[in-house]
Parts: sequence; C-alpha cells; structure tokens
Amino acid sequence: LFTCVFIFVFFSTTAMATPPAPTWLDHDGFNWCPDPINDRSGGPDFETYGIGAKIVGTTLIVIVETNFPWTGVGPGVGTDSYGESIFSPGDLYINVGGKFQDGAGLFGENTGGTVYGIATTNHGDVQDEDSPESPKKDTSGALPDPLAWTPVTVGSLYKVGDSSQRMFATGTYEGYSGTVPGDGGTDPYGRGNNYPTLIRNGMLVTNTSTVAFATHATAPKYQYQYTVDVSYIGLTHGEYQLFWAMECGNDGAEWNGEVPEPSTVALVGAGVAAMAHRRRNRHA
Repeated sequence: LFTCVFIFVFFSTTAMATPPAPTWLDHDGFNWCPDPINDRSGGPDFETYGIGAKIVGTTLIVIVETNFPWTGVGPGVGTDSYGESIFSPGDLYINVGGKFQDGAGLFGENTGGTVYGIATTNHGDVQDEDSPESPKKDTSGALPDPLAWTPVTVGSLYKVGDSSQRMFATGTYEGYSGTVPGDGGTDPYGRGNNYPTLIRNGMLVTNTSTVAFATHATAPKYQYQYTVDVSYIGLTHGEYQLFWAMECGNDGAEWNGEVPEPSTVALVGAGVAAMAHRRRNRHA
C-alpha cells in the first residue's frame, strides 16, 4: 500500500452531463495514485495498480485499476483464515474530513470525518468478515456473523448509519504481520489488515451515484469507475480520502486529497486574470 496526497483538486468549469461510459478511461485530468506492484497477498488476480480521482463540474469521478474482476475470484484460489474461498470486489470507501486510520479502538474509522461508500456489487456472495462486533482471530475458522448486513444496491451511495457500528467490514484475510502492508489501523483482530472493504452497516443516501466496469486485454485487466455528485457527500472544501480493496483485503489502493475553499480558488483565478491583463497591456 502506498499513500498519495493531493493538496489541490480544483473544480472544473466543464459540466458532467452523463456518467462515464463503460470503456477504459485514461488518466487525463485524474490525480493518479499508483499502488506498488507485488505488494499483494495471493496470486496476480489480487493485484491493485492504483486509484485516481478528479472533479468535473460537481461530479466526483474515481477510477480503480486492478486484476480483480467484477464477478469475483474463486473457488480454486485457496481459502482465507475463515475457510472461505469466493471473494467479491470491494466497495468504494469515501471519508470526507478524515481518514480510516483516524481515531483509536475498534470504531476508529467513524471518529474522523464522515464515512460514505458506493456499492460495487449487491453483496450476493459476502463471506464471513472480521468486524468489531463479530471479531475473529487468525485461523479461527468460519463462524456465523450474528449481525445482519445492510442490503445494498449496485452503484448506490450509503452513509454511516449507526456510529456504534463500523460501517465497513475489514476483509477476510487476517494473516498480515501488522506492518505488511501496514494500514495504520487499530483493530486488534485485523492485525495488519483492517482495510475498509465492504459496506456492512449504512443508510441509503442516493441511487444517482454510479459504478461501471471496463476491461483491458493486458494488466491491469479491470477498471472500476465510480461517480457521485459532491453535494451528496458534502464535499465543498477540505480533505477527503478514497480507498478500495477487494473483499479479502489482499491488496488496496489509497488516495488522499483536498478541495480548496471557494475563496482560495477565487483568489487564484483573480491572480491568473490579473497576470493575463498585465501581459496584454505589456504587448499593447
């Protein structure tokens, strides 16, 4: 896992009329954060190559590139520490005003900022997951999760509902050493892996957000494309974090950025206009 920090993400003046088509998007205009190659656990299907974001008009567009397919991986790839063998792609984690590493204790992800998620699938194949309410230690075996998961719809946006519960599950692979890849979290049961992977507790915000899925002949083989209007996540200015990992948490990509206050953008724009005016006068 490698963290990128983007200080200025300006709102484009071009309106976004429709969500991106399910064709491969290049990185033009995206603030792209690459993830190191071969930092994954498991085979090449679990490799995640990076995550990028840009704001067009009032639409936040996020792309994730990976070898992990929308249809999931397994069986036949081995089992996780809970005896499960079918893994789904993860949901997009969005934290406005904080990071999932913030805070302390089991519910640290809810102590900094406001947590949102865009569902990638309908969770039809969700496996037992590590979570603070149903902690499972390494090699504990597959045990039933006593808490019901929130039903989700593909592409819809959800917000943390019950702050006494963690909104995202933390993955089914708990074999990391604590520093490899080292997510900086504090879940004692997740050891080195308490990445946000799947929405497990949340309330619907809107179904106008989208997810699309593009394919590529060579690695990275798949590109997940997410869109959401920034008004639904309260992203007017300030810091925000994006994160994506597959259900098992074998590899993840993290993105950190900041939208400047409107007054700052106005000042920069005024400065550019003033420079242009001076140049015109100089050549008059």
